[in-house]
Amino acid sequence: MTIFRKEMENWEYNLTKDRLKDFISKNFDIQHNEFETWVPPDWIKNPKFLNSIKDEKLKDFACKINRIWKDLGRKIKDDVRLKPELYSLIYLPHLVIIPGGREDIEKAEHFKTESGKENFYSKLKAAAESVWDFSSRWFILNDTNKGK
Repeated sequence: MTIFRKEMENWEYNLTKDRLKDFISKNFDIQHNEFETWVPPDWIKNPKFLNSIKDEKLKDFACKINRIWKDLGRKIKDDVRLKPELYSLIYLPHLVIIPGGREDIEKAEHFKTESGKENFYSKLKAAAESVWDFSSRWFILNDTNKGK
């Protein structure tokens, strides 16, 4: 914050989009640099329980979840603990699953125009502000996926 405050003084408190982009590129690391890859030690490519699933669609879904599960786990680098002022992430000594917000940014990267990105973010914001509960508990009824 000290560096940013000094820059703001240099800019006479006139922050433009270009100045902010330049400041960020000079003072922050590339995205996801705070993570180390981590694969759960008990992860198995083809766990036996998948063979017990009779419904083919559910089995396919479970297989896909199992495949991506090993890619979602991360360990936060010790540098985040040592230099927290350089990162937007709060250090945790435990293993974590990648937070969803970062994926929203990656999903928006495929839009070719700023207006496309803005439209995407606007819809995300509207969904969040609607106070809708997107959790799976609304889909579960008597231990099935037949809820409303």
